Amino acid sequence: EDKKCKNCQKVKSNHQKWKLSLLCSKVRIPIIEAIHQHYPRVSGEDFYFSCSKIPTPFFLSNLSRQWTMFKKFVAKDEISGTSQLKSSVQRGIRTKLQEHYPNIQPYIDEILPKKESIVLVKCKEHIEILAVKSQLVFFRQRDGPWIPTLRLLHKYPFLLTHEQVDKGAIRFILSGANIMCPGLTSPGAKMTPVEKDTVVAIMAEGKKHAVCIGSTKMSTQEIAEKNKGIGVDNVHYLNDGLWVMKNLDK
Repeated sequence: EDKKCKNCQKVKSNHQKWKLSLLCSKVRIPIIEAIHQHYPRVSGEDFYFSCSKIPTPFFLSNLSRQWTMFKKFVAKDEISGTSQLKSSVQRGIRTKLQEHYPNIQPYIDEILPKKESIVLVKCKEHIEILAVKSQLVFFRQRDGPWIPTLRLLHKYPFLLTHEQVDKGAIRFILSGANIMCPGLTSPGAKMTPVEKDTVVAIMAEGKKHAVCIGSTKMSTQEIAEKNKGIGVDNVHYLNDGLWVMKNLDK
């Protein structure tokens, strides 16, 4: 016989159905990570069956922060307009890129040729993308730093500092999940010292190219010391909307 939950008076079997629907959802991994991050003492049974432990607003606020900006990005729906940048604006961008990414200096003319026009692609959610000869090269959100796309990073892997995760973290990253501290400290992982809010390339054990680009939530020293919670925000990963877009024409 089904028993009612003391908190909401609903039949517990309804909670079980809710659990199954979550497990079948494409967003189950970010949800689980968010739960463990904010409620480390809540077990799997508590999470799915005790509605008082996790209030409904929690899902709406924290799950949205877990999603990367390109997780559900579809070019035809997200692009609001394009415009060719003025020469003065292009020079300003080139200067900022060289300040932010010192290793780009010898290659800046290859990546952003002076004789080529730079097109600014404006998207929803205050996202902007730079395109040169239809190739997507950098992006940013609001007034944040310009970040290289994964396709550009694969051509110029030295642009960003590399942080390596273990094999077990790969499938989570490719689903859009953020990088948890244990994935950066366990056997098979390697860290290069950086400070908080540093844009980094996330490499994976046994893989040649970066699997995603992220922004550190804390310094690598803190990641090693705390070894729990989110260490790096997953900003752009293989096969997300920006990767699938490929170039401005498609």
